[in-house]
Amino acid sequence: MRRPEKAVAGQIIAGRWRLERTLGAGGVGAVFAATPLEGGPMVAIKTLLPDAAGDDDTVRRFQREARTAGAVGRDGVVAVHEFGMDPVAGPFMVMELLEGEPLSSRLHRAAPTLQESVTWMAQILDTLSAVHERGIVHRDLKPGNVFLVPPPFDDRVTPLAATERVKILDFGLSHVPSTSGQTKLTLPGEVLGTPRYMSPEQALGDPIDARSDLYSVGILLYACLLGQPPYHDVPVTRVLKAVIDGPPTSLRTLRPGLPEALYDVLDRALARDRDQRFTSAAEMRAALLASLAPPVARPPPALHAVKSSGFPVVLVALALVVVGLGLVTCVAAGAASVWLRARATASSPR
Repeated sequence: MRRPEKAVAGQIIAGRWRLERTLGAGGVGAVFAATPLEGGPMVAIKTLLPDAAGDDDTVRRFQREARTAGAVGRDGVVAVHEFGMDPVAGPFMVMELLEGEPLSSRLHRAAPTLQESVTWMAQILDTLSAVHERGIVHRDLKPGNVFLVPPPFDDRVTPLAATERVKILDFGLSHVPSTSGQTKLTLPGEVLGTPRYMSPEQALGDPIDARSDLYSVGILLYACLLGQPPYHDVPVTRVLKAVIDGPPTSLRTLRPGLPEALYDVLDRALARDRDQRFTSAAEMRAALLASLAPPVARPPPALHAVKSSGFPVVLVALALVVVGLGLVTCVAAGAASVWLRARATASSPR
């Protein structure tokens, strides 16, 4: 097989799509906006760079990314329509074309509000619930893999007051359940992911589970609320050690004034010991949304004490009856006195 060439705008892929413009590029591949030659809406096509396309493990990860995203089948995951092999460009993936921006661009452009930050994370956790139910761990949740899509014009008011819908991208590093005969792409002790957003067990190269993704969501929320992730000022060569030694400095110190319940959610999500974290994405989502809920009003202590026992209730009820009778008696006596004075005045000689 000939060595794949770098895909460029204007190129025809598999005789069916024309690459129009580059949407983004990284160390492994590039994404293009593309037009179907047979008509229809534009799509996004992801290709591998020549060096990556010549590496068997990278190609297998690329294929797995397509299969995994397609298997989840959730609105919160970018839709993958097709995977194929072009004779010139090599492996490619056809995806839905998203409008909007990655969270990484949003964080550089403007600081999100507290409501926006919580709403985005709640959407991510909702999607992760479906992902984790299939035994999949994303393993590379970071701002560049979270995409913010503006809602349709007639759908701007949602139950969570969201201004954008969130899509999770890039399942290329995801951990999926092994099946018989499937080649393992991660060796024991191998570290994959983005250091500042990975969990301590991931940084150690230990086996991971869904709670590793929950840690990463906690880091995403931390970055939204502070404007930068933990260890942003730590040299890259020392980030893994800082993550392993964690947890990061609490936002109680770095950003005071947030709801106390929100600090609790962050502290639990970012616990170094995974057994101290939330047990599921659904549990973390519920706690996160509850952290912004207004406090429930409690009854006054005296009233609460009265309701705690049947016997005091009877006594209080009797006391209220007695007081009520006394008030009625006083009112009646006062009325009678006024009436008598009025009669005396009327009958006195003028």
